[in-house]
Amino acid sequence: MAEIETIDPVGDRIKCEIFEAATRQPRRTSRSVSMSTIGHPCERQAWYRFRNFDSLPMDGRVLLLFTVGDVIEDLAVKWLSNRYTIAHAGTDQMMFEDHGGLFRGYADGIIHGVMGGDERWILEIKSAGASSFRKFKANGVEASKIEYYVQLQCYMGYASLQCYMGYASLDKALFVMVNKDNSDLYCECVQFQPGVFYEAKQKAARVIRSQSPPDRTGVKKSDPICKFCDYKSWCWDKNMMVQYTKTCGSCKYLLVNNLTMWCDHPDHPFLIDKWGQGCDDWEEMDHA
Repeated sequence: MAEIETIDPVGDRIKCEIFEAATRQPRRTSRSVSMSTIGHPCERQAWYRFRNFDSLPMDGRVLLLFTVGDVIEDLAVKWLSNRYTIAHAGTDQMMFEDHGGLFRGYADGIIHGVMGGDERWILEIKSAGASSFRKFKANGVEASKIEYYVQLQCYMGYASLQCYMGYASLDKALFVMVNKDNSDLYCECVQFQPGVFYEAKQKAARVIRSQSPPDRTGVKKSDPICKFCDYKSWCWDKNMMVQYTKTCGSCKYLLVNNLTMWCDHPDHPFLIDKWGQGCDDWEEMDHA
């Protein structure tokens, strides 16, 4: 759809400057494989993200849209707090981790009393535009976006395994989707599925252990799973790509020993205890 031109060229210039400024914000490097994305069908995408390969640049408007989503989700916690008790929200979010801290996730909170008693559920909040919202409302979270569903399974699984803050049995989660266009809400109770959780746990381990890119899911560049991937150029046009983010994950001296990361530089081999940091001795790896 073509953008409608405004009558004020000064206003248009200011808008463009705001969008451009958003693209100049520092890029955050990945510190782990994320529980929020491990459910994506393509393991290679997870590998590129974990290794901090540069993704395709995002439009400033899209970057601002993500921050709007964060604000909406914070507001949703306040709305829920008018009726229920919410623990471990905001700056006190629950962190779950595994595989030496290289697989992590942060739940939006714990909600108490959804069914009227003392039960406690994992809380996860997302936001979407009207079109996507209708899909969630019609089909549910598992069918609409498997990444969100797997994310919830990870939180429930690790909450029980780690007995986080005394929460020994969190086998239900409340998924809340906010419609960005009209503030409508879709709420769904999600039950714990141990099989989904353990597959995600194993998948994360495979991604971390892999010395080279795993097989991709798509078979051609035009496949939808590849067409809309932020790392598609590394898969299909890698000879045209330049890596600007110089961290351990894309360095030829990285040595993966099971779930432990080592710098194998001949002058200073050492155990990597902080993932995602840069280094002056970085040299690009061969990731054919």
